[in-house]
Amino acid sequence: SDIRKVSDTTSQSERNNGALHYTLVTTVENVLGINIQENLRIGYSNRESAKQITRVHRDVIDSFVSDKQRFIQKHSGFTVLCDSFTREKNSKWECVFLKNASLVNGAQTQQLIKDYIEENPNDIEALQTEIRVEIIVEKNSEQRIDIAIARNNSVNVSSISKLGKRGYFDHLENGVKGILGESVEIQKSETQKAIPTEKLIQVVKIMCPHRLNPKLREAPDRSYTNRKSNVTEYQKMVDSNGADNPELFEFYKNFCGIAWREFKKWSTMQEWVKVRNRHKQYHKIGNYNAKDNKIEIKLSIILPLLYGLTPFIKRVNNVWDIIYPQSFDEKKYIRHVTRLYKDQGCDAQAFGKNRQVYLDLFLYN
Repeated sequence: SDIRKVSDTTSQSERNNGALHYTLVTTVENVLGINIQENLRIGYSNRESAKQITRVHRDVIDSFVSDKQRFIQKHSGFTVLCDSFTREKNSKWECVFLKNASLVNGAQTQQLIKDYIEENPNDIEALQTEIRVEIIVEKNSEQRIDIAIARNNSVNVSSISKLGKRGYFDHLENGVKGILGESVEIQKSETQKAIPTEKLIQVVKIMCPHRLNPKLREAPDRSYTNRKSNVTEYQKMVDSNGADNPELFEFYKNFCGIAWREFKKWSTMQEWVKVRNRHKQYHKIGNYNAKDNKIEIKLSIILPLLYGLTPFIKRVNNVWDIIYPQSFDEKKYIRHVTRLYKDQGCDAQAFGKNRQVYLDLFLYN
């Protein structure tokens, strides 16, 4: 194996949990054969992943073809999960051995490079192109699955920056400014302190009326679990200028400010402080600031709550808005959400992943 450099980058919290972390520099040749079994558990395969390539992926392969010396700097690298990591080294070579290794990030790039090499066998530099690999050593099988899901569903900040620079989020920012004021911005780069674009898209999606997005009725939990695909869906809408579903695209552009206003309102309501103080089992519903007596409820709880409000979203005089009936009791609704949270064992993640919770809250209203 052509291992150029190995670094132990294990954090203290990882060691406390019996896990390890390494970063290594190697060549393309050494990642082409790694399976994506952990990815398959959440519905991916190499070929299917490659078919879903976006403009960002095309940029990746273009940089590989045109400037292999700079590829390691331009590509975010590969992530591999394994059960154990051992290394052997002498004065001439170094080898690493991974048990049950699985590629959990970089599947599209892996397949695109494989395709390129098959089609260009005379490009002798391709296999020796340097790449960076992150190695996560985790023996707990349940934790491995959770890590694989998290790594596949989070949007790389560099992707947000690329899309932001190309104007993909201008529609959303204009919509937010129209409701919350001209000074409000959404995140268009990794360093910008503004409304997180990925979260904004999740919030708008979960509040889409069923007739605009029938798929949401079948699997509302995916707005929470499939964060990456939410951004990809929005990207495709912008690419086609909403040709496939003009009314849905219009909803995203016009309702996003209201959606974020409702998200902030419901996630910081003072009533949640009373809920939290009732019992220590409720202490994990969100981040509590004792000094200011303020709270911010976790996204996994707020997304189902917002889905339950979608019957109140109406289009009046060609404008989308949320109109609460006079009989609606906010405090009573929060108490109902709390009961469901307790039924889920006060597990916020389980709450956000349970489709029945979304349905219950929808039917409640």
